[in-house]
Amino acid sequence: MVYEYVAITPEGERFTGRVEAESREEALGRIKETGRQPVRVEATKAEAPTEVTTVARSRRITASEITQFMRQFADLTMAGLTLDRGLTVLSEQSENARMQALMEQIQAEVRSGSALSQSFERHPRYFSPMVVNMLRAGEMSGTLGEVLERLAQFAEKEQARKAQILSAMVYPAVCS
Repeated sequence: MVYEYVAITPEGERFTGRVEAESREEALGRIKETGRQPVRVEATKAEAPTEVTTVARSRRITASEITQFMRQFADLTMAGLTLDRGLTVLSEQSENARMQALMEQIQAEVRSGSALSQSFERHPRYFSPMVVNMLRAGEMSGTLGEVLERLAQFAEKEQARKAQILSAMVYPAVCS
């Protein structure tokens, strides 16, 4: 089977190519052997199961995905990547087409001169006013990386708290 891939070179440049392998895991291994970090690996269109891919890629964006995005974006920013590069990497890695589209919209807005907080503000369904205001404060103070880190921690704690509440509510219903 032939797999098309996008990878990042050790210098941080984007590289696309094709590799023949029996499975996706084998393709990933072959790409890593070249010293590149795979970002996206997909079976070529003619051989990919289109029904499964379409259903899996068109699902809604979950709170868990937003939390994961915040964590990864914070990590990339703290590692020194630019906002544009970080958004590119994350959108290429996303398996959810809607999440990928959201990141690409934010990236396009940032590229056109909008502040990150302004582009997040245009998507209130996913980013609360608190997140937008924290980002705005981080941009003004020059501590955007630290603010993204704090927002990621907050989102992770919030998600864990919601899971605890849900399990506390389910337990009596199951045991009665």
